[in-house]
Amino acid sequence: MFIKRLYRYNPFLFVVFILFLLAFLVVNYKWGTVATPVMQFGMYSKHYSVNDTQVVFLVDVNGKRIDAASLSLSDRDLFQIYPDAFFRQPAANAAARETMRRYLAPVGLDGYMSDKKFINPVADSSFWHWYRAMAAKLVGEPIQTMVVYKQSFTWGSGKLEPAGSPVKLYGLGIE
Repeated sequence: MFIKRLYRYNPFLFVVFILFLLAFLVVNYKWGTVATPVMQFGMYSKHYSVNDTQVVFLVDVNGKRIDAASLSLSDRDLFQIYPDAFFRQPAANAAARETMRRYLAPVGLDGYMSDKKFINPVADSSFWHWYRAMAAKLVGEPIQTMVVYKQSFTWGSGKLEPAGSPVKLYGLGIE
């Protein structure tokens, strides 16, 4: 075991290491156990597989489709990554809470967990208000109408091809 070997190798380093771990336990408890990856070993343990279907968010502003391919990578992130992260957030909230419960339950501390420290409480209205403001800044004009669609695409013939109909997620100024 690493800790035994460390103690035998150098007792001073052993004490420093234990104090380091205890300090981060206190910080993690105070900050909702998300301050550091030191205690979260599952962080990189899941296999990542690439799907053949890609989900793309299509954004129409003032009746014109935003051409994501012509945008810089950081601007493209605004239209693609942020809505995706927003819609995945409820599952991420549940997974974070369950992960921490699994670690804290054996020592009886799961009853003291506060959901406020594990849940991202972003509401639909606040997200879309922020998203609309960022899109207005990017297009450089006031937004009268904005519609956000989610659509799946697959690779075929060297390009992305639609794999179904777009699903409307949000509409501003559109009946």
